[in-house]
Amino acid sequence: MLATTAAQAAPPTAVQPAVVSTIDQAQIILDQLKSKGEVTDQLVVDTLDPAQAARYQKLLASGMFDAMFRAAEQSTEFGAGDVRVDIALAALTTDDAGTDELLNITVDDVAAAVEWEADLPEPNKDEIFQPQWEFNWGIVTGTLYLNRKETRNARDAGYIVALAAGVCSAGFPVCFPLTAQAGGIGIAAGRYYEEGNCVKLKVIGPTLKPERHKKGQRNCK
Repeated sequence: MLATTAAQAAPPTAVQPAVVSTIDQAQIILDQLKSKGEVTDQLVVDTLDPAQAARYQKLLASGMFDAMFRAAEQSTEFGAGDVRVDIALAALTTDDAGTDELLNITVDDVAAAVEWEADLPEPNKDEIFQPQWEFNWGIVTGTLYLNRKETRNARDAGYIVALAAGVCSAGFPVCFPLTAQAGGIGIAAGRYYEEGNCVKLKVIGPTLKPERHKKGQRNCK
C-alpha cells in the first residue's frame, strides 16, 4: 500500500533557473515586466524569481545606480523605470558571485580607462551650465577602453549595465540606461575577446558603439 501511494505521488515541481542563459530570454522577461504598467521596485521583485529578485534588491541598495536615478529626474530621454529595467537585466543575467563582482567596479576603475572630448555649449545667461547628465545639450564623445579581463566580462549584459552605472557615478557627462544595447555590445566583446583583442566603447550621445581595441595597445593586455 505504501509503495502504491509513493508511486502515485506527484513529481516535484521543477525549479526555475535563477540565471537566464541568453539576452533574448532576459528580454522576454523585461518585456513582460514593462507590459504591466509603471515599472516600480515592487513590480520588478514580483516579476523575477526569488534569487533574481534578491540580486535586484542587492544592486538597488548598493548605491551603484544612484547617479543614474538622479539623471532620470532631470532627463526627458528616460525615467526611473528605465533604470529599474537596467538593474533587472543585471539581476537576470548575473549569478550571485557575478553580482558581487559587479559591485566591485569602482569610480576610479572607470576614470582610469576613459578619455573624453567635449564640445560644450556656452553657459546660459545666469552663467550656469546645464546638468552634466543631459546629453542633448552639446556634442559629447568619449571612449572607454577595456582590458582583456573586462572585455571577457563585457560579454555579459549585467557587466555592461554596471559599467554604465560606473561611468555615470564617475561624473562623466553621459548617463543613461543600456538595456537595449547590452546584447549587441556583449556579442562584439565576445568576438574581440576570442580574437585575442579587447573592446573599446565609443560614447556618442546616448549610445555606446563597440569597436576593436587591439592587443598590446594601451591597456589591452
